Amino acid sequence: MDFTNCLWNKLDFANLNNFLVKNKRSAKDIEFEKRIVNTHLTCYAIRSSIINSIVKQICHGNYILFLENCDITNYPISIIYGKVLTSLTDYKLFTKFFNKYIRVIDCWAHCDIFNLKIKKLGQQNIVSFVKTCIASKAIFVRRIGVIILLKNFINIDINFVFEMISNLKQEKEYYVNMAVAWLLCDCFIKQKDSTLLFIQKNTLNPFVLNKFISKCCDSYRVCKDDKQFLKSLRKKEGN
Repeated sequence: MDFTNCLWNKLDFANLNNFLVKNKRSAKDIEFEKRIVNTHLTCYAIRSSIINSIVKQICHGNYILFLENCDITNYPISIIYGKVLTSLTDYKLFTKFFNKYIRVIDCWAHCDIFNLKIKKLGQQNIVSFVKTCIASKAIFVRRIGVIILLKNFINIDINFVFEMISNLKQEKEYYVNMAVAWLLCDCFIKQKDSTLLFIQKNTLNPFVLNKFISKCCDSYRVCKDDKQFLKSLRKKEGN
C-alpha cells in the first residue's frame, strides 16, 4: 500500500491500521514482542522492513499532517510516529511533536530509535534538549537523552557526554542506568583514553560501572588486555 499521498484523515489512518493488522505475525511472535518490549500498547510483531517502508513513504509525503493527526493507538503506530519524528530537520517542529510523543512512550524501544539529524536541527538546540531530557522526572525521557548522547555526541563532544553522565550519578531506574552503561561502553570503544580518565576520576554508580564493564567484556571491539584491566575496576554494589 502506498502512503505517500495520504491526506491523513480518518480514512487514511483506518487504511494504515488495516494494513498493519494484515501484516501482523503469529500469536507467539506477538507475545514475544510484548514481553521483550514491555509496552502497554497492543503489539503486532510486524517486521521492521515493513515499518521502515511505511516510515519512508510518510517522510516523502505529508509527514506534518501525519504527526498532527495521528492517534497513537498501538505499538507499531507508536514506532512509526517516533521514527517520523526523529527524521525531522526543523527544531521547532521536532519539539512540538516530541511533546505529543512523550505522552505515550512507555518502554525502552520508544527511546532507542532516537538518532537525530544534529546538523540540521542545530547542535546547540540539541545540547539544550538533551540537558532538559536528562533533568526530566520521566524515566523514558531521561533514557532518550542518554540515547541521543550515544548515537550523536560521542565523537562530537565527549566532554558534554561525560558531564551528562555525571548528572545521572544518583540515578536509580534500571532502564536509564542500562542506557548509561551502553553509552559508556561505546565511549570506551571510540574514545578509550578519555573514557578511562573519566571513570578513574569520577565516582560512578556501581551498578552502571559494573554493567559498563560487562558490556565491554562482551564486545568483540574491546581487546583482551583491556577486558582484563576493566575487570579489575569492578565494585561491589552498595559500596
